[in-house]
Amino acid sequence: MRLFATICVLLTLPLGCGHTPAPDESAAGVQPATQARTASAKPKPPAPARKNSVLSPPRARYPIVTPIETPIGRVASVNSRLKFVVLDFSLSPLPFLDQKLFVYRGEQKVAELKVTGPVRGSNVGADIVAGEAQQGDETREE
Repeated sequence: MRLFATICVLLTLPLGCGHTPAPDESAAGVQPATQARTASAKPKPPAPARKNSVLSPPRARYPIVTPIETPIGRVASVNSRLKFVVLDFSLSPLPFLDQKLFVYRGEQKVAELKVTGPVRGSNVGADIVAGEAQQGDETREE
């Protein structure tokens, strides 16, 4: 089987990928078939310039994805007696210590938080400054 494959490869090597004319052939008046066809055809006029081509960006091959830069998290647990919450930021960057965040239930602002720590993976502790938070509420900057 190896011998058969080797013989096939050796027989196809001389065929090559194509023939390009040598410089002396074109000087002697011998034109390849592709050049003979294009020489007799009329040249195409240049394509008209598109309007607003400078203003419109080229189409992207893939969708443009912008990263989330603001901390958006969820309230993981609440201790209302000590006015303390644990926030989960698994899908966005962590907030800074002493940063002020707000708790939203739907579109309504229900509490104000101050990030105090500790930080454990994607979870952060925060103190409730004003209002009332429940598990599952969304936290973000104003």
